[in-house]
Amino acid sequence: MLKKKRIKFCLQLIVILTLIYAVLYYFLSSKNGVIEKQRVKARNFSLYECPSNENFDTIINRNYAYNLKWQNETNLRVLLIKRQESIYAKTLATFIHYLKIPVRSEVFDVSELLLDLKEGRFSIIIFEDYNIYLNLDSKNKQILMDYCSKNKVGIISFFGFGGDNLAFEKETHVKFVSDEVITDLHFTNDSKIPFVAKKNRKLSLSQKDGSGWSVFYPQSMSSYHPFITCVDSGGIDAAVAIHDNGSISHVEHIIFGQNLQHFFIKLAFWDALLYMSRGSYMWSLDTYIQIDIDDVFVGQVGTRLVSEDISALIDSQNFLRNHIEQFNYTLGFSGHFFRRGDKVENEADEILVGWF
Repeated sequence: MLKKKRIKFCLQLIVILTLIYAVLYYFLSSKNGVIEKQRVKARNFSLYECPSNENFDTIINRNYAYNLKWQNETNLRVLLIKRQESIYAKTLATFIHYLKIPVRSEVFDVSELLLDLKEGRFSIIIFEDYNIYLNLDSKNKQILMDYCSKNKVGIISFFGFGGDNLAFEKETHVKFVSDEVITDLHFTNDSKIPFVAKKNRKLSLSQKDGSGWSVFYPQSMSSYHPFITCVDSGGIDAAVAIHDNGSISHVEHIIFGQNLQHFFIKLAFWDALLYMSRGSYMWSLDTYIQIDIDDVFVGQVGTRLVSEDISALIDSQNFLRNHIEQFNYTLGFSGHFFRRGDKVENEADEILVGWF
């Protein structure tokens, strides 16, 4: 019985002490302010300096496939010819959609392809796998070439997904090597295709980024010429993308040996689309920059913005306005999280709303 009373007394004492501690903590916090958490201060970064000495104010001329601007020969649509359930074709279609270019994806079927070509419904034809083009019989391939030649339609293909390398070399007079290690990636100086991309700038690749590339070696009798050039593991110049200007076939054709995984190929594919579109899709080199700071009020207590951060944000915005006309940060927030931090963070929330 005595033991139970002692246990009961101890429990009551613990409860009383806990209540006293809570009351004291409340009054001390109210009087002295919330104890601030230790915060990691923002780091200052040096300004980026462009390594190029070129004058970017120079007007860049836009070139067109067939040296001829689009004249309503076809509808403004891209035909993407793919294999059944192709993941890579979805990647290509998504990229083209981002550029706001109408695209129609078709699972490869000769009869449907020939019907579409007779109607002249497409201004660019893309083969997600060059082997589809390569395996066309002579009759259908000739119909395709006649359509492209007559309507000034360019072809873009991707090679390197497996297939008959010997047949490719016989068709193009270009040697193909896969799983190569490359570096010094750059656009060929005499190529007419680059518009958004800059020439004369080499991209050095690390061992990791430069491994596993597929490259081309055009032979002297080939009508294909390098569009993107690199240096292989043996120090020999090679090409990652090649371009047939139609001097023999009367059809312009660009072939990539690499997919869109690397940003350099994405940029090159963009320029290839602009070149083959022959000015039907109007693009400007004006660049619009938007920095979106999303969920600015969201975060755990102790990790949110404070007044010093707001001042730094405003200073950096004013600095950028000296170089970018009418520049503004774009802030996104949820009112649910407004003033849900500690005292210092809540004051910063109010300063931010009051300023912007």
